[in-house]
Amino acid sequence: MTSAHDHDHWKNRILRDFRSWIDQFADEESEVRENRPPEPDLRDLLAEFTALRQEMRIQNDEQSKAGRELGQAAERYDSALALLRKREETLDNCASDIARQAENVCLLSFLDFNDRMLHGRETAQKISQQRSLLRKPPRGISGLVEGYDRAIDQFQATMEKFKVVKIETVGCPFNGKCMQAIETRHDTSVKDGVVVDELLSGYMRDDDILRVAEVAVNRINLESRKSYERT
Repeated sequence: MTSAHDHDHWKNRILRDFRSWIDQFADEESEVRENRPPEPDLRDLLAEFTALRQEMRIQNDEQSKAGRELGQAAERYDSALALLRKREETLDNCASDIARQAENVCLLSFLDFNDRMLHGRETAQKISQQRSLLRKPPRGISGLVEGYDRAIDQFQATMEKFKVVKIETVGCPFNGKCMQAIETRHDTSVKDGVVVDELLSGYMRDDDILRVAEVAVNRINLESRKSYERT
């Protein structure tokens, strides 16, 4: 059976432990309170918010400015690129035009050479056809004609390769763009202004006139024209 003395001792021990716990809790609370940062002042807090807002506005303005400058730089780049491509295209066109003009000059020289070959073949053919009992054609004249034929055929193949065509003249109305009237003829059986003879052949390459044709054009006077129209 527990005595009264033991009961008092146990109660005092409990009270002492409780007081010790309360004192320790109070010390910890005091230490936490001392280490806690002071509460900010409202005016300081508003000032900090205002400064932060101003800084964000400045950053937004700088970003907008940087975006505009970047867009302008992109536009300048696109313009420069378009100009460069246009100049490259112009240079390519110029190079193509120069090359074509050089080809036309060379082809024009070939045309003159072809005229001499045609004239030479015609002369050789006339000589080869001059036969009589007392006069024979010169030796080798037939071979000369064949040589002219081969050279002229090769010339025609070269002209076809470069798409060079002969201008049609005889029987066609006179065209001042590709023909030059060298002579006039008076033939009432032919309409006025029609080409009746070709003195020099003309040639075209696509839309380029390499050489105009020299022609003779028929011209009839007013009375002859009326008579021709009545018939």
